[in-house]
Amino acid sequence: MSKKGFTLIELLVVISIVAIASVGSIMVFDKSNTDSNRKELVNKFARIQRAGLIYLDLNDSWRKQFNNKGYVQMKLFELQNENFIETDLYNDVTFDDIDNNSMIIIYSTNIPTDSGNREIVDTCLVDENFYCLANSNGGDCNCCQYLSASVKTINGNNCLN
Repeated sequence: MSKKGFTLIELLVVISIVAIASVGSIMVFDKSNTDSNRKELVNKFARIQRAGLIYLDLNDSWRKQFNNKGYVQMKLFELQNENFIETDLYNDVTFDDIDNNSMIIIYSTNIPTDSGNREIVDTCLVDENFYCLANSNGGDCNCCQYLSASVKTINGNNCLN
């Protein structure tokens, strides 16, 4: 007796193997996509803060305010109006809009080093409630750890990590 075609068991085994391979590849693709979105968000946050530093450097009134107080807080819509950053900012991970009332705080601080303290200019991206969104590298916060007490309590709000 000659056999024509596959048995039902053989077909089910092949379909099961294909299904398991598909699920595995989807999970790997989803993880790589999430990692890529996170890296893009970090780059976006860092780019926004660099734009704030450039705007401060090119704008005399902001520079004078920074020199007098040791910090400035700059809303994103000011940078958007001057075309330093794009207007349609969104979070690459959650796909929520980044509020243009969020602020870049540019401040002068002393950081401890092996040879004593060193003064630097650093930035922190915060939302309108002063909740920290990103440090100067665009990564997870802790940017508030070097803020002076006067900067941490701007307008009576606390810079939260």
